[in-house]
Amino acid sequence: MTPSPPKSPKSVLATARFAARRTASSAADAIALLVRELGAPPMLGPARVEEAVQRVSQREASMSTALGGGVAIPHAFLEGLADTLVVVGTFPAGVPDWAADGMAVRLVILLLAPETAESHSLHLGLLAEVAGAVLRPGNVDRWAVAPDDDALANDFSTALKIPRSPPKT
Repeated sequence: MTPSPPKSPKSVLATARFAARRTASSAADAIALLVRELGAPPMLGPARVEEAVQRVSQREASMSTALGGGVAIPHAFLEGLADTLVVVGTFPAGVPDWAADGMAVRLVILLLAPETAESHSLHLGLLAEVAGAVLRPGNVDRWAVAPDDDALANDFSTALKIPRSPPKT
């Protein structure tokens, strides 16, 4: 599968999926839940879900992506993936075993990217864009308690000044 032409971080974030008010008993559970949010074709497709869960989990095991302040940004590269995929999930009760500073993770922004030279540059831009947003006072606390997927999507998009595109179905 040939990757799409290069995109900007904001154009990728405009197609993100959102999963508000989820629960997970561990980082591994949270990762699996969010990857499954991307499992519907044409995003990832069911056949690639377990591979993606394994890749993200391996990356997380080698170096945690918990940033502190209740935020984690797990990410991995997958060969043959057509586009970079993003899912933003909130866990209001926190994910108990996932904390860089003793504060359980409540906001997870999971990224899956094609294994190409172009996507590595885009991936870094996405990480920078997302990191900037989570550092702005109030964003994480607001997003963590968003009442539903649409409210999370709208607030996240507004905060990052991203026009919303409908997710690929």
